[in-house]
Amino acid sequence: MSDTNATAEKAKVVKEETVKKAKDADKAIDNQFNKIDQSKLGEFLPTHVENISLKTIVYFTIFLSALTTIAIYLMIVAQNATKAKGEQKATFANLMCYLLLIVGICGIVYDMVVIMMRMMVFFKISLIIKLIKVINIFCIGFCLEISGIFTKGLLFIFLFGCFITDLLYIKYGYKYFSVNESNDGEQNTKEPEP
Repeated sequence: MSDTNATAEKAKVVKEETVKKAKDADKAIDNQFNKIDQSKLGEFLPTHVENISLKTIVYFTIFLSALTTIAIYLMIVAQNATKAKGEQKATFANLMCYLLLIVGICGIVYDMVVIMMRMMVFFKISLIIKLIKVINIFCIGFCLEISGIFTKGLLFIFLFGCFITDLLYIKYGYKYFSVNESNDGEQNTKEPEP
């Protein structure tokens, strides 16, 4: 009986020590976050969820679009490298890749202009560019001539990521421009103070 009590007491002590260590670790992490928050770096980094603006998310999706555009270029290079010397003819897949590259570059430039202009009309036009891009992506996905299951798997993961990036831009971009449009409307309807 005394052995059982001793084991129970020991288990209780171990549990209390584990909980104390976990609390200390959480406290140390919180202290680190507070230090970052109060530093100059904290002014630029959104360290809290409520500090992440819609504009930040929209910029992040544009950055992802830039990465996917670079990946498209690398994909074209890889596809051409697998062909023989006399086989550099323009296939449908190749043309779609080049078209997607052009649309991707134009889309990024246009998105940056849209962000600066902050007008819903321009944002709606950018959605048409996104739609063309998505159609392009599916065309490439179904007719690419790159061999190898691993390469094709990576390609489809990339295409899916590209598609999700555009969806994020549409979702959060629409919110961002809707907010800006309503704010501009409120400012215009305010009567000038005497």
